[in-house]
Amino acid sequence: MSSMIRPLMQSVGTERRVTRSVWLYFFGTAVGIWLFALSPATAAKAADNIITREIPLTATDFVSPVAVPKFNTQLGALQRVEISFSSRLEGSVRFESLDASETLVTTEMAGWLELIGPDGVTLASANPRTSRSILLAPFDGALDYSGLSGGVFPQLVAADLAETTVLDTPEELALFSGPGQIQMTVKASGSVSGQGGGNLSLVYDTAASATITVKYIFQAALNPAIDLEKATNGEDADLATGPLIPVDEKVTWTYVIRNTGDTPLVDVQLVDDEEGTVRCPQTTLAVGESMTCTLEGVARLGQYANMATVTAQTPADPTIPVTDTDPSHYYGIPITTVCPVDLYGVLELPKVTYLGEGSGSYILPAGYDLFVVKRFSPFRFVVEPGVAVGDQQHYTAQSSRERVWACAGDCQFPQALHGAFPIGRIGPGITMGAVVIDDDDDNRVNAWIADGDTANPYQTIDNQMMVQELVLDIPFEADWSFYANDSIGLLYTCLAPTTGVRAARIWGEGYASPQPEELNETGFAHRVFLPITRN
Repeated sequence: MSSMIRPLMQSVGTERRVTRSVWLYFFGTAVGIWLFALSPATAAKAADNIITREIPLTATDFVSPVAVPKFNTQLGALQRVEISFSSRLEGSVRFESLDASETLVTTEMAGWLELIGPDGVTLASANPRTSRSILLAPFDGALDYSGLSGGVFPQLVAADLAETTVLDTPEELALFSGPGQIQMTVKASGSVSGQGGGNLSLVYDTAASATITVKYIFQAALNPAIDLEKATNGEDADLATGPLIPVDEKVTWTYVIRNTGDTPLVDVQLVDDEEGTVRCPQTTLAVGESMTCTLEGVARLGQYANMATVTAQTPADPTIPVTDTDPSHYYGIPITTVCPVDLYGVLELPKVTYLGEGSGSYILPAGYDLFVVKRFSPFRFVVEPGVAVGDQQHYTAQSSRERVWACAGDCQFPQALHGAFPIGRIGPGITMGAVVIDDDDDNRVNAWIADGDTANPYQTIDNQMMVQELVLDIPFEADWSFYANDSIGLLYTCLAPTTGVRAARIWGEGYASPQPEELNETGFAHRVFLPITRN
């Protein structure tokens, strides 16, 4: 306790904005007052973080440590710190006038509290005080603090809604930023004094409490984000090979750009590393807004890959990078047919079955559409619908040398006679399918060849049959062909991405009677290999 009331302290060597102190005093009943000063938002993303610490009512004098978390810089950029420091003083005083005459006595209770920063500089101070007067009779001869010459003020209360200090220099903000806590100290002292008469006895006690409020005002960290989803001919082809597109046909790229962040975006730009700048319908995106940009091109031969990059800026901070990328692929194929693939990963090639050779009448089996007939003078394969006989289609051979097949699907067989049937330049990641008919069992073995190298075929077709379904996974880039040593019909060639083909096979059907399709226990369609027989 102290009987001296000290003047308001000022920090030496620092300049801080401090609001004027206000102090209130009360008698008889303790009263608590809380004031909250909310600063107006100065920017679209302005925010604050308020931390309060309290020191309970404690007998003076005391020194009490106070710790508050430092500002988390991940939340944004700290702009200023506002420290509010309020205090409350409670106490009682007993008094006795020792004068021989009637005296007007005034007692005053006062406290002095300081909030001291970790650098030893006073951040804020409070000076709660209150006074009360009473007219006392001449001393009654007994120093008992009662009667007509003495008395008690049992509950004196004073509150000082003291200072709000603003810290905004770089050094001050750095002190309050980062991990950990900032350590401060509250120092408090209290005293009572009396006036009136020449002889006055006082006995008193004081206690003080304090409330420290640290308010971090900051520019909230922006979380801008943008998402780009690119598609080629409607397919999200992030991985090779992508869709197969015949060379010189149109390619359409679509780019869906969405603002997935928490702030508007401006100067939205889209660039394709192969195709150049892509024009979009707008250059700004509100939060959650999306737009679709479109670019058209012409398919090139072989595997094609391009990478799209979208960039944007935030109005609040143009230095924040906002970008996303998305690749896309396609494979430019030299032929126009893309193999369909069923749910089991099997190429869905045209269905062909061998019916026989020589004069006579042939019946079209159920599930087939047309007859395919091999004729001579010149050597060719022709499609015949047949003649309806009842509920069946019949075909009558015109010569004993004719061979007849039944076909469903694409049944136009170009003839291949002692030469290469070009497929085109194709590389890895592509599977080629074909249907070949009329491969006699002899020493004229057909083959897949690369770059015209007939002397070193990549794969020979040794299982010679009247119907062959061929599937080849392209192992390297080359100009691929099917080389016919025999006179054959190459009904169908198509391409598919290798990743979509799970069942690669070579199927063949014999020279004798037609074989019906069967289903094995796994549900896959298959045909039976037959030994080749000759008439």
